[in-house]
Amino acid sequence: MIRLGQAYQESLLELLPPRERKEEIFKTLKLSVRQTKQIAIETRRCLGIPLTMQFKFGSAESAFKVWRHALEQAGFSLHHDRFPIVFVNNSNSHTRQLFTLFHELAHILFGVSGITDIDETYVQFLNPSQRLMEIECNEYAAEVLVPEEAFRSELARFRERNAEIVIRDLAEKYSVSREVILRRFLDYGEVTPEYYQTKVAHWKKDYLRASIKAGGGNYYLTRLAYLGEGFARLAFRSHYAGKLSKPELANHLNMNARNVDRLEGYRGS
Repeated sequence: MIRLGQAYQESLLELLPPRERKEEIFKTLKLSVRQTKQIAIETRRCLGIPLTMQFKFGSAESAFKVWRHALEQAGFSLHHDRFPIVFVNNSNSHTRQLFTLFHELAHILFGVSGITDIDETYVQFLNPSQRLMEIECNEYAAEVLVPEEAFRSELARFRERNAEIVIRDLAEKYSVSREVILRRFLDYGEVTPEYYQTKVAHWKKDYLRASIKAGGGNYYLTRLAYLGEGFARLAFRSHYAGKLSKPELANHLNMNARNVDRLEGYRGS
């Protein structure tokens, strides 16, 4: 996957002309320890997604697409001077993918490459400095997706009503996972670490059971999901401008040339 990421970076260097680009989030913002809240606020400003827009996403899948597109438009695409890359495992839920997207963005804003397991128990095996960075990356992702200032008003509701219902409702409101919402309540001391770990483990088992029943998906839609709208559009635009032959286009898309036309059909649908 690292080699594939480097190949995408090489493709971007070839497909995009060497010109001055607009504000790039990974150059504008630099994350450091204990600055997560302020940089998270600046991140939302750079991406141009206020809470009023976020509350209208309607689903975690829509939220992931909007946030991902906003990051691409902000010049953010393994750490790199022009094209840092984030790979997200799309076998995970959309809510988990969304949190991973911002956790890995935090690594880039720290100026380092990183890899994160869905099971957070790996953190206990890291050295103190690495462990602190992972904690900061989690705090940054949570602050971007569920800002503390807005979330604080939900505490009274949590204390007065059924916890499960409040967590579910807030997860839908912010288009994030129940885990992210529960993490927020943990930060405020509203639940114990043991309760948090038990609930998260239970939710993960539920998702795994559901995903096994769901089965596979469409190859072309999956390929487009891997590539991202911005990269696919850039590659096809270069092809139709006569800059790439079909075999060269297929090479950039990391697929067989005979499948390119069908991929284009799905891209336009």
